[in-house]
Amino acid sequence: MKIKIRGITVFFLAVCFSLLVNSCTGKDGRKKAQSLYISALEEYSVHNLAKASELCFASLKMDSEFFQSEFLQGKIYFFNSDYESALKTFSSLIKKYPHYTEARIWKIRTLIMQGSLDEAQKLLESEVVFNGSDWRIFYLYSLCYRCDESLDKELVMLTNAESALKDSAKVYQAFEKNWEILGMESKAQLYKEKSEIIRK
Repeated sequence: MKIKIRGITVFFLAVCFSLLVNSCTGKDGRKKAQSLYISALEEYSVHNLAKASELCFASLKMDSEFFQSEFLQGKIYFFNSDYESALKTFSSLIKKYPHYTEARIWKIRTLIMQGSLDEAQKLLESEVVFNGSDWRIFYLYSLCYRCDESLDKELVMLTNAESALKDSAKVYQAFEKNWEILGMESKAQLYKEKSEIIRK
């Protein structure tokens, strides 16, 4: 009886130790994935897409669920004109995270570049209903109409984009006030100019 109890105890301790090790490894993996992702973003910002892609894959190797790296890789595919891989990446992200707005927008953008205008417009119809304050939706709609050479409809969508974009001037105005409070006059002036450009 004692042997059985000892055996169960040893087994229980082994399971607990295994779970503890895996938990620590998971946290370390997430930290490494995040660090690699930040490095990938830096390379991406200076248009070093090959290095950025390499770092994205390394990040996903550390943590396959680190969706930010997957999304960035999708954008890299897009700018390398590998629209098929980009579409697969964005579609995969949307399947896992249906409310991921950025992935949905980039999927639409990719479809337009592929010439899949009907599919792009169907997705845009849904976006306008649920995300009508985002100027990018109307701008993408205008691109679809430009491809169709529907100038009047393109102008309507560009007007809608302009109206939505003007609301973002409030963000720049808030930045301006905060930089003024902090005594950063040069930055306050920069955001003042940005807000004035949008409002014109």
